[in-house]
Amino acid sequence: MFLDRRRKDSHVKSETELVKTDFSISAKSSNIQLESGLNAIRLSAKVPSPGSFRLGQISIGLKSFECISPRLGCRYTFNVERVPGSVSLGEENLSLIAGIEQFLTLHVETGSNEIKHVSLVIYT
Repeated sequence: MFLDRRRKDSHVKSETELVKTDFSISAKSSNIQLESGLNAIRLSAKVPSPGSFRLGQISIGLKSFECISPRLGCRYTFNVERVPGSVSLGEENLSLIAGIEQFLTLHVETGSNEIKHVSLVIYT
């Protein structure tokens, strides 16, 4: 008869079932290169509306291989706010003279909005 003399902390813990959460609203990053030591990874996301969000689960995909973390709980939360855009003329254009062709500097701040590359600005 043999006695079982294993350490109590060396027992294999029961496997927890990993369930993949809804990743329809997700923050993404690509072309990440990890170095030894501390790494900073910038994530970007498009959210449908302002509000409070949380990082619930992490998924790391490498070609046809995917690693999924257990659910993270509510430890990592962040707020998304809508910032309005603005359009203004540059300060050097404050004294315009009628009837003379002059160059203007138009400043467009997009705020939370996106302007596609092919967009046109029309003055009416």
